[in-house]
Amino acid sequence: MLEAEGLVRRIGGRRVVDEVSLAVSRSEVLCLLGPSGCGKSTTLRMIAGVERPDGGRIRLDGEEVSGPDGFVPPERRSVGLMFQDFALFPHLDIARNVAFGLRDLPRADRERRALDLLGRVGLADHVGRYPHELSGGEQQRVALARALAPGPRLMLMDEPFSGLDDRLRDGVRDATISLLAESGTSALLVTHDPGEAMRVADRIALLRAGRIVQLGSPRELYERPSDRRVAEFFSDVNVFTGTVAGSEVETALGRFTAPGLADGTAAEVVVRPHHLRVTAGGDPNPGAGGAAVQLERIRFIGRESLLDLRTGGGLPVRAVLPGALSFEPGARLWISVSRDHAFVFDAVPRD
Repeated sequence: MLEAEGLVRRIGGRRVVDEVSLAVSRSEVLCLLGPSGCGKSTTLRMIAGVERPDGGRIRLDGEEVSGPDGFVPPERRSVGLMFQDFALFPHLDIARNVAFGLRDLPRADRERRALDLLGRVGLADHVGRYPHELSGGEQQRVALARALAPGPRLMLMDEPFSGLDDRLRDGVRDATISLLAESGTSALLVTHDPGEAMRVADRIALLRAGRIVQLGSPRELYERPSDRRVAEFFSDVNVFTGTVAGSEVETALGRFTAPGLADGTAAEVVVRPHHLRVTAGGDPNPGAGGAAVQLERIRFIGRESLLDLRTGGGLPVRAVLPGALSFEPGARLWISVSRDHAFVFDAVPRD
């Protein structure tokens, strides 16, 4: 229902959005994910119509709303907007806030729609209250109800939960996604938080320097990252380097196949800390690969233990294991990894 093709936005001579193309299907939640300055919010603002692209096309339900042939202003795009700043009207109670965008309807219909939506976001008993009388989470739910009141074909949300504390955020976020699903509303959500993106999105578009570097399901981006920087955006990683020879790369963690990389290429083997296997003593399975390490520090953090290790060559390694462990600092251990959990990439410079 949303199609964006080759979007470009220039600011000060620099392309802050550089040939971005994406599509959102009906009832789908797509997250634009990336660090500050990657172009994700600018992309959303162009789709909303509050910024005009310097190139590309945007279609909503097949109607071109931005392109070489014309530009439809935001108020005529039938999209809902939610931002970190809830922008509620302080002089109106919450029912009138929700009904504000329904002025074309008879008064009774406006009131009925507002009360219905406030009930669906769990605020039926707060109807006569004003925004300043509500918590941050309650204000966010009012903002959601107001955005959904006109029945938009697409919801656009820019970091809508980042102003809430951790305890509120999960509940408000889950309620928001449930209501979008219940109403069959498509959504494009901007966030810098990979955990949030994985929790709410059907698909994720990861942006870097104005471009989409990978687009797919949360599982695809986590389990099949396109490069080291994609992998480390979703979690800490250990990086073992080497040079490709005979379609393999020899590293401090052992030998790994390097499909698609030419001999002589500098390569990186990327392993997430919780994918490392750690055993006491020496190699429990000679010939299977791995490395001897010394335990430098161990910390218990509830359901897991964090182990800071160092190889004989001085390379720091981190492992995350379930539960509390009896290893002591100074212990000699062995680390290894399943080849299914090791990503081999062409080496890229550190940011």
